[in-house]
Amino acid sequence: RISVRSGDELGFIGESFNSMAEQVSTLINKVYLAQISQRESELKAIQAQLNPHYLHNLFNELYWKLYNDDQAEAALLINAISEMLKYSLKSVKTDTTLGEELQQIRNYIKIQTELFTGEIETIIQAEESLLGLRMMRCLLLPVVENVFVHAFRNMDEDRVLRVKAALRDGALHIEVADNGCGMDDSTLYALKEAEDALSENNKTGIGFKSVLRRIELVYGAPYGVEISSVKGKGTTVHIKLPIQTIPKEY
Repeated sequence: RISVRSGDELGFIGESFNSMAEQVSTLINKVYLAQISQRESELKAIQAQLNPHYLHNLFNELYWKLYNDDQAEAALLINAISEMLKYSLKSVKTDTTLGEELQQIRNYIKIQTELFTGEIETIIQAEESLLGLRMMRCLLLPVVENVFVHAFRNMDEDRVLRVKAALRDGALHIEVADNGCGMDDSTLYALKEAEDALSENNKTGIGFKSVLRRIELVYGAPYGVEISSVKGKGTTVHIKLPIQTIPKEY
C-alpha cells in the first residue's frame, strides 16, 4: 500500500491503487483457500473410495474360503485381515512408515496365497534403515492388488512378485514388479492418462488411479509414478517419493 497525503489527482490515483491492491489480495486469498479445500475434499473422497474397495473383495473371498474349507489356518487369515482393517480405518492424513506399508502387503499376500491355487514367489527387499521412513498411508496395497486381480488372473504357476525399496538421487524409490500377463499400449494409456477410458467394472483401475492422484496432490513434481509393461512378460510400477523421517520425541 502507498501513503496518500494529498487530495489532488495524485492522491486519487494513490487511493485507487490501494483499493485495487486490496481487491487483488482478497481474490488471491479466496483462490488459495478454495484450492486447499478442494485438495482436502479430494483426499477424503479417495480414501472413502479406496478402503472399502479392497476390504470388500477380501472379506468376500475369505467368507467362501472359510465356508467351503474349515481349516485351522483360518485363524491366521482372520488375524491378517483384521490388521488390514485396523490399518485402513486410520485417517488418510495420518502418515505411516514404509515398514508398516510393507507389513500390510505381507498380510494381503498371505490371504491371497491361501485363496489362489498354485505357488506365488514373493520377494520384498528393503534395508532395515529404510523401514522407519514416513510416507502416505495405503499407497502400495492398490498396486499389489492390481497384480493379483489382473497380472496373475490367468496364471496358475511360476508367478513372481517383487517389491523393492531403495534410496537413490535424494528420493525414496519403490518398485513393484511382476511376471504376469502385462498390458498393451492402449490399456497402459488408459491406466495412466485417460480418466474415462477404464470400464465401469474396472474398480482396481480406480484404486490405482487414486495412488497416482494422491501423490500428485500431496507431493507434486518431481515425485510420482511411472509404469512400464510388456504384453505377456509383466509390469513394473515405479513410485518416487520424498525422503521423510519420523520426528524425534523429546
